[in-house]
Amino acid sequence: MSSLWQTVSENVVFVLEFLALIVVMFLIAYVIEKAVKKKNSDTERVLATRKIVVIGVFSAIAAILMVLEFPVPFAPSFYGLDFSELPALIGAFACPTRKSPMLTVIPSLARTGGGCHD
Repeated sequence: MSSLWQTVSENVVFVLEFLALIVVMFLIAYVIEKAVKKKNSDTERVLATRKIVVIGVFSAIAAILMVLEFPVPFAPSFYGLDFSELPALIGAFACPTRKSPMLTVIPSLARTGGGCHD
């Protein structure tokens, strides 16, 4: 029973560290983007509704496309075409470049269930 408790506590600590890292990275990106907008005299909000919706829609499309895997003909069996990167590429042109990494992070978290699996 003590090994189970130790494993659970280690996993909880790992999840909390991971969430803290995500929050810190988000805050750093938010502050940097706010400073750049202030420097360029840009009055648009940092987290505008349109940007959030575009990121959400393209991330949902990419998460659905992650399910589809096509083998590459005349290649080893572990090669496959991953069409989930197409919405990220299209979204990179629709969103500013600072937002486009979220288009790859969100579907990856959706595929893994938000955590690490062995």
